[in-house]
Amino acid sequence: MPLTRSDTAEPACGSMVGGLRGVTGKGVQMFAFANLLSGSMRETVVDRTGITGFWDLSVSADFAHLNGSTVGGAASSDGPSIFTALQEQLGLRLEPRRTPVSTFVIDHVERPSPD
Repeated sequence: MPLTRSDTAEPACGSMVGGLRGVTGKGVQMFAFANLLSGSMRETVVDRTGITGFWDLSVSADFAHLNGSTVGGAASSDGPSIFTALQEQLGLRLEPRRTPVSTFVIDHVERPSPD
C-alpha cells in the first residue's frame, strides 16, 4: 500500500504506527504525517504538498539512521533512507528550506495561588 486515498470519506480519527523501520497509517491527513516525520527526524517538517483528504500510507525506511546519526542505539540497517523511501514509495520529496514556523515559548511559570 503506497499512498492511496482512504476508503472512508472522513474517518473519526486517523491512525499511524511507526518504528525504526517505517510507518503505516490509515485515514491520515498530510499535515499529521509531516508532524510524525518532524518527531522522527528531529527537524521541523512542513506539509507543502497541497494534498487534502484522508490517506492510507505505508513506507519502509531506515528511521534508525537519520542525518548520519544512530537513533536509539539501533543496529545498522540495509533499508533505504527516509529521503529515498518517501520519494520512491510515496512520491513525496523532502526539501530543505528556511521558512518561518510558528512556535510557542513559555518564558515564565508560577504556581497557582490557593483558593
